[in-house]
Amino acid sequence: MSEHSKKLEYVRRICPVTGKGAALNTEKFGVNGTDLGIPFSDGENLYLLFGDTFSQFWQKGRWINNCLARAERFDGKKLMLKDFICGEDGLAKELVAAKKADKEQMTCIPTGAVAIDGVFYMFVMSIVTWTPRWTIEDCALYISRDKGKSWKKSSEVHFSKEEAPGFGQVFPLQRDGYVYLFGITEARDGACKLARVPKEKIDNFEKYEYYIGGEGNFPIFMSGKEGLARIKNNRKAEIIEAPCGEMSVMYNEYLQKYLAVYVGTDSPDIVFRTADRPWGPWSEKEIVALQKDYSGLYGGFVHEKLVAEGGKSVFFMMSEWQPYNVSLFEMRFK
Repeated sequence: MSEHSKKLEYVRRICPVTGKGAALNTEKFGVNGTDLGIPFSDGENLYLLFGDTFSQFWQKGRWINNCLARAERFDGKKLMLKDFICGEDGLAKELVAAKKADKEQMTCIPTGAVAIDGVFYMFVMSIVTWTPRWTIEDCALYISRDKGKSWKKSSEVHFSKEEAPGFGQVFPLQRDGYVYLFGITEARDGACKLARVPKEKIDNFEKYEYYIGGEGNFPIFMSGKEGLARIKNNRKAEIIEAPCGEMSVMYNEYLQKYLAVYVGTDSPDIVFRTADRPWGPWSEKEIVALQKDYSGLYGGFVHEKLVAEGGKSVFFMMSEWQPYNVSLFEMRFK
């Protein structure tokens, strides 16, 4: 694992997306340090979700738990932000507020989002504490009907730690009439599990189905609380083995396969896998970026809108602990 996958021509940094060095200096929005940059699209615009955000370097000044930016149209070369969802003060607005109290509710972090018929659906994990181990309370669905300006928590869709530890972090992918939900545990040391729901039923928890096993064209899904109970401590329900962190999945037309990019080693390093179907079988992991080459890398978020040449080049958002900002990277397949 001394270099990136031999299936890739290269992996390179394209440009910073946040911070003073970005094409749009985000400091004027109160964003001088942030992470994640999870992309989703409503068909017209590309949006990026960020985690804990600070107005000063390094993690100082004004602190908000999350925020949302709108990007300029991606031209296959670089990405520049257009603006942020802001409050009346002109600064990036906190979408979902946490108590900011350690051991109670430290922060609320987005883990992924989709747009369906103009409505935004975002999954948010509630972090209890970062130390000595990153732990969560739940992962819940939030809904916006005004392009991300305001958000309301779903009264139904809520993955609690007790009932659904495998869905502490949820990355949604809309495909073939379904929203597929790639679920991982708290922190970065668990396996990945899978659920799905018809896209028009995304706010109906009873309609969620959970993958409990099967092979190829014959997956077995079970719905409701019975499904959640069946996947608990069930190794057959694991579509990708541990460790998995910051899971991100897209369909790649160039590869004609699903592409998963995530933090996938104990180091942790960013890796990718491919599969013909969301439930797999998934290929062996391949290295995208190594921890030793970057200062505390994590993330690796992809989206169908962030590609060139039909998916031969895949662009992804990668965070670095220092300087605690997000950059756009490119991995190019052979």
